[in-house]
Amino acid sequence: MTKAKKVISKERRKQIDRLAQDIKNWRMRSRLGDAQLGYFERMLMSQKTTILQEIEKLDKLRKSEVEASGGKYVADNHTSDPSATDTQISNRQKRLKKISDALARIENNTYGICIGKDCGQPIDIKRLELTPITDLCAPCKEEKEKKEKKINGNSRHHQTNLPMCAPAQ
Repeated sequence: MTKAKKVISKERRKQIDRLAQDIKNWRMRSRLGDAQLGYFERMLMSQKTTILQEIEKLDKLRKSEVEASGGKYVADNHTSDPSATDTQISNRQKRLKKISDALARIENNTYGICIGKDCGQPIDIKRLELTPITDLCAPCKEEKEKKEKKINGNSRHHQTNLPMCAPAQ
């Protein structure tokens, strides 16, 4: 009997959490409005189309560079470095993934809601206009950058085993 109550209690908690999230989503949806969500969707779809075209052009460029060099990298011609083209393609594919994620959030009625740990607050409309792929509000983004800077700074220090400051003379 006790176990049954715990299972029901956990299941009820999940229902309550889902309902709370649905209410947040509904509030956000009504806050942005259908016209604004449509605006962001069109903007993201336009960016997606542009990036897909860029990837196609870069892929053709990469293939022609490899063919022109006989399948070899020509060291004195910087534009024929296949790895540079690969990097450009990779960067655009990452951006494309972020755009697809943002479009999925629009579809799921979660666009414009911060996904930061324990946040769930609306993302400022001006921030969305500047960076429509964002999924973090400004305070959560700042916190994330501070953590990344701390991690990256510490990892470089540990990798090189060099002192952080020059020794006193």
